[in-house]
Amino acid sequence: EATDKAKILPAHIYVAPPDYHLLVEEDNTLSIGLFDPVCYSRPSVDVLFESAAEIYQHQLVGIILSGANSDGAMGLKHVKDCRGVTVVQDPLEAEFKRMPQSAIKATKVDYVLSKKEILSFLLAL
Repeated sequence: EATDKAKILPAHIYVAPPDYHLLVEEDNTLSIGLFDPVCYSRPSVDVLFESAAEIYQHQLVGIILSGANSDGAMGLKHVKDCRGVTVVQDPLEAEFKRMPQSAIKATKVDYVLSKKEILSFLLAL
């Protein structure tokens, strides 16, 4: 679970704490925030992706998986606008299709992949 001001380390996965937004800061640390929900979500994928895209630009890979609302769509668009790579789970296999469908409608994504293909894509990076 991510903590405020934690240094971002390679080969680590950070999970937003419940009811807090997670952001990436310019000094390569994480911050958590308790501001209003975005798309009824806190934590919000949009908030994380927008902050990460500003910092990492073309080095960022944003991935949207199954989800029941449109959170993440605008964040993924921002990743694309900052020249990052965008990946969306194929809505045909997603348990909840709304999140991947919203992302596909929001921007021209680079890849629409199955979960297995997403894993292969990440391992190839």
